[in-house]
Amino acid sequence: MVLNFPYIARFDRIAYEYDIFGDFKADLVVGDSESGWYAFIEFESASQASIFQTKGNKTTPDWSSRFEHGFIQVVDWFWKLSSLEYTREFVSRFGREFTGYEGILIVGRLEGLAQRERDRLRWRRDRLMVNSKHIHCVTFDELYRHLDRAC
Repeated sequence: MVLNFPYIARFDRIAYEYDIFGDFKADLVVGDSESGWYAFIEFESASQASIFQTKGNKTTPDWSSRFEHGFIQVVDWFWKLSSLEYTREFVSRFGREFTGYEGILIVGRLEGLAQRERDRLRWRRDRLMVNSKHIHCVTFDELYRHLDRAC
């Protein structure tokens, strides 16, 4: 399953355009008040070229600027959250029951991606962690399928 958050059983905390201590904004944050886990979510464009783009005569396309921009935004959020995690302000926002967080970058479409690029996306999603936290890279197609199955 692409979206697997074992510690978030119910999404009862929801914030749109959530201000991360004055420096950044997450498009969406969802959390579970009981488990203390949160997901910080960034939405980027859903176009064909949102994940990879061909440059010059290379046979392997580069990661697109939209993808990299979204990914780095989540990295910056993690930096900010980590640097303030044990402060009074952090506890006042997230409570003493705060346990942890992960990130989700929702970007692009699977349609039109060659199998090699699908494998590259899967590899990055499965293996890259930032400060021991996952950043789940999910396409809009995968999100739709996940939500369709959940209903």
